[in-house]
Amino acid sequence: MKKILSLIVAIFMVFIVSNNLHSFANANYSFEVKDKQTNTIHGVDHEYVKGELSLNGRTSNQVYNYVNFNLSQNEDFHMVGVNAYGNFGYGMMGLDQMIYHYELNNPNMEVIAGFNGGFFHINETGESRNTTIDEYQVLQPMTSPNSTILASHTDGSVSFLDVHLDGYEIIVYNSDNEIKYRERIENINRDILSGFKTSIFFDNYDKEIYSWLDPILVKGIDLKSPANRTIMDNDYYRYAKGVVTSGGFINVPDKSFVVVSDAINSMIELGDIIVFQAYIPGFEDVRYGIGTHASYSLVTESQIDVKGSSSNTVIGQHPRTAVGINEAGDPFVVVVDGRNPNNGKDGVDLMELAHIMKGYGAVSAYNFDGGGSSIVMLRNETVRGSVLERFDVLNELSDGNIRAISNGYLLVKGKLPNKPLEIDFPDVRPNIPTLNDIYIDYNHILYFDLSKQYDQYEIVINGISIETNSNIVKLTGLIIGDNYIKVKVKGSKEHKASEFTHEYVYRIHDWQMQRMLELLKRTAIGQVGGGI
Repeated sequence: MKKILSLIVAIFMVFIVSNNLHSFANANYSFEVKDKQTNTIHGVDHEYVKGELSLNGRTSNQVYNYVNFNLSQNEDFHMVGVNAYGNFGYGMMGLDQMIYHYELNNPNMEVIAGFNGGFFHINETGESRNTTIDEYQVLQPMTSPNSTILASHTDGSVSFLDVHLDGYEIIVYNSDNEIKYRERIENINRDILSGFKTSIFFDNYDKEIYSWLDPILVKGIDLKSPANRTIMDNDYYRYAKGVVTSGGFINVPDKSFVVVSDAINSMIELGDIIVFQAYIPGFEDVRYGIGTHASYSLVTESQIDVKGSSSNTVIGQHPRTAVGINEAGDPFVVVVDGRNPNNGKDGVDLMELAHIMKGYGAVSAYNFDGGGSSIVMLRNETVRGSVLERFDVLNELSDGNIRAISNGYLLVKGKLPNKPLEIDFPDVRPNIPTLNDIYIDYNHILYFDLSKQYDQYEIVINGISIETNSNIVKLTGLIIGDNYIKVKVKGSKEHKASEFTHEYVYRIHDWQMQRMLELLKRTAIGQVGGGI
């Protein structure tokens, strides 16, 4: 009787395991490590692993790099999405160039690591095949049937989210980047007789828009159309952003759009920014998102979850990039070398990759773009120099060089801007007075609001905006010569933002002149004698 019960239990367990592994229950997996090197740099854990992988009777030689970003252990760490998109389209560039541009535009942030993102139209426009979200704006809804994104949230956490589009929306920002209005929209390039329902018209709409509808002309700042966009009326931009310039126009100029809306007309001002984008329910707190195909899952709820396919993309052994999230909520990346069997780098298929990810404790994991796109970079100890001097490319590049890609993710250290504030209309908040107690010392430290009355500030240095919650800021990204600096207090639910201070000019001398000035200063206060 006991033997029969044991047999029944065994059969039952096999049935459960078979369902959890999606028909891969008999898989025989092992990984024999031949060489392993570990280190922690700048708070990030890195492993280089070389060994022999066996699965389902096939044995292959593998080399991969594992990087754990340790978000839960460092409150100043954040995952941010980067891309190569231009203002009127998409594009491609190397991850090293993306790091360079991010550092240039965010001098208060320190990049620690980075890896490649999702699939894209290679050798064409660089248009991503999956959803891309940047600073809460949906730059690319998706071009493949299903998309899952690695989402970075307002609170700093990360997760995988399935994308379910539900039409489009319009968002109106004021000059302080506060959201004054948002509305779901259905009327796109559709003939109308009133502004009762908000409507939008793009530059492929060739009819007149009646002036008595009070149309709002919006000059395009960033317009993104699909690669196969036509001139048909029902084929329009995937994303549009522009500045309100005037009203009363009846034709839509190139690289512009027109909005007709009784609701928006009541609150719009020249200089406001209007954004047209895909609406994704439940994504209001997604700051950044880089997508992959939803069918490229590797691990779900800590179990192997590889969808069956005969496609070479799935079963072939290639260089791969996989992103996982462990039980602590920390994202990690594994980049596997491949296409170099003579040096023990066979590459992996998705099932082999899934076992590696599960071995590192992935609760969930997905395969991202691979092959020549696979790259992971980690900051070294070099203080100055080019990106490639300060960052190490950890994996072997199967193309022999850094491939131009569409997007990627960076681990950065510092303070990200606050989520745009949503305000009421009419806006009856009182204004915060303009700051007037501004001081910069010889160590390039900026002091303002010495009584610390407020919590959030915006500093603009040579046209680059930095947000901070401190009133004592070490200035970075300064150039030799004149630097132009101004400061304002950010708005809150209770108060409108202040005006910017007048623009201060802060001059940086080259090192010879700086040394002479320091000597003159010390002489003036009696620290050295005799003069020069």
